[in-house]
Amino acid sequence: MKKHTKHSQIARPSFGKYARKEWGIIGAPCGIIQELAKNWSAKLQGQMKVGYLDASHKKEHLEGTVHSDFDMQVEKQGNALQSNTASEPSHFGYRRMFQEADLLLVNGNHFESQQQIVVLDPGKLDSLLRKLDRLTDIILLIDNGLGHIPDFIQKRIGDGVPFIHKDETDIILSYLRQQITPAPIYSLILNGGKSTRMGQDKSTLDYHGKSQLDYLHDILSTQCERTFVSVSEQKGSQGNYEIIEDQFKGLGAYGGILSALMKHPDAAWLVVAIDMPNINGDSISEIISKRNTSKCATAFLNPETQFPDPLFTIFEPKSYGILLHYLSMGYACPRKMLINEDVHVIQPNDAAILLNINTPEEREEFLVRKTKRQELSEEATEYK
Repeated sequence: MKKHTKHSQIARPSFGKYARKEWGIIGAPCGIIQELAKNWSAKLQGQMKVGYLDASHKKEHLEGTVHSDFDMQVEKQGNALQSNTASEPSHFGYRRMFQEADLLLVNGNHFESQQQIVVLDPGKLDSLLRKLDRLTDIILLIDNGLGHIPDFIQKRIGDGVPFIHKDETDIILSYLRQQITPAPIYSLILNGGKSTRMGQDKSTLDYHGKSQLDYLHDILSTQCERTFVSVSEQKGSQGNYEIIEDQFKGLGAYGGILSALMKHPDAAWLVVAIDMPNINGDSISEIISKRNTSKCATAFLNPETQFPDPLFTIFEPKSYGILLHYLSMGYACPRKMLINEDVHVIQPNDAAILLNINTPEEREEFLVRKTKRQELSEEATEYK
């Protein structure tokens, strides 16, 4: 079959063959590989989501006699689900299965992998020699009784690849944690609305001695690697800021978030609506410090709705596929996704940061209250 090359040039997330981050454990008997994977996963629980890919070692499976009565079958077992399919998915199908995994551990005896952890076992060296084509990027060597690094492995490792005994679990995990870095945080100012109820462009309104767009851009830029302005279409009043134009037309904030993830799919996105004047540097620091990268998003709980607020939220890279999945089902509400998926929901120190200003009346009321607070603060200072 000819290679299909005609396609739109869009940014692709970083993937191995099966997941965004995958390590194949290779060179030991399968029982030891399974033991290592289980031990590491138990130690990493709560810090990241760990997946595991292996081939069944049951005799009937090896003989090819297993069959399924259904093309797809899901069986509930307590709080867990057992899933079976009649045929093996493509590597794209595997990526869909493991899209929420922060790390995929792979039995390298049966599958290729993006990077490898090589177990040096005296009884498996011949087998390892037959799999040299799978040793493409070795990040760690584990000693399982061999005591030295064979020449054929030495030739395939770079400087600084550790050689650690299998039982030194804490040292192994300390090193492996260093190999997984959180996605950088970019910020996105949602400014794609028409400001119909306000009657004028919300981005130009002055709440802090400058336009709201300038204000948000300034405070976000101090804590995020890059800051972008989301617009439904190119228009004025965006200054010289980096723009992301909606590629999903007519979907409001949902389209803006998806367009940002489409543009930079390996970044986490701190999303902020243009009409939230109480957001400040402290609230930005708060949500970043409480970020949980193992979840698909970190969101503040809105006390008025008792739902996570999607307009001041960090969306992790793994949320990209989830948001697209909801769109494929006919839903274009980011709050719907946050309510139903594995999201880190936090209580804001000050719930007032989630206030939206949508009408001239709400803006006037906000400014009156702000003036009164300033006057009271000045009186208190004079009294002291």
